[in-house]
Amino acid sequence: MSKTLSNKQINKDSSKTVASYITEVSKNSEIEAPKLESIKRGTTTSKKTTKPKTTKTKTATSDLKTKKVRAEKSDSLVDVTFVLNNTSTSIGENIFISGNIEDLGNWDVSKAVKLKTNEDIYPTWKIQLRLPENTEVEFKFLSLKEGEDEDSAVWENSDNRTLTVSENNKVYECEWS
Repeated sequence: MSKTLSNKQINKDSSKTVASYITEVSKNSEIEAPKLESIKRGTTTSKKTTKPKTTKTKTATSDLKTKKVRAEKSDSLVDVTFVLNNTSTSIGENIFISGNIEDLGNWDVSKAVKLKTNEDIYPTWKIQLRLPENTEVEFKFLSLKEGEDEDSAVWENSDNRTLTVSENNKVYECEWS
């Protein structure tokens, strides 16, 4: 003989849990498996269950996420090599690059990026930097002796140089002016 529990039976004693009623009833009688499962879930076979409707709405948050992803794609980084040829320097003097973006120090000499040279390539100085693609960069080279104050930096005597960073402009090669 099968037995089904009603919600009244389950709720009659708040100190007992549904699980304890199921255990108690199952010990004393047989309960059909589908009905037992519906009791465990808190439903009975007489109740009709429906799935909640899901609606797809576009929210401001999803719009922001979309814009952020697009910005990340357009702001990819490109390796750009700056090469400064025929730059004679004295011992202890170094060449730097500074410009209008954070990666180039925002025109702050203390944040300028030092180029490198060695005995194999001197008097050429170079540096490879990862810069944001599709960015128009203004910059200049400057020289500064080690240990000297930033105010003693010697800037190129020319207009600012410009470069639009792209996959097509991976090397900027020039001479001191």
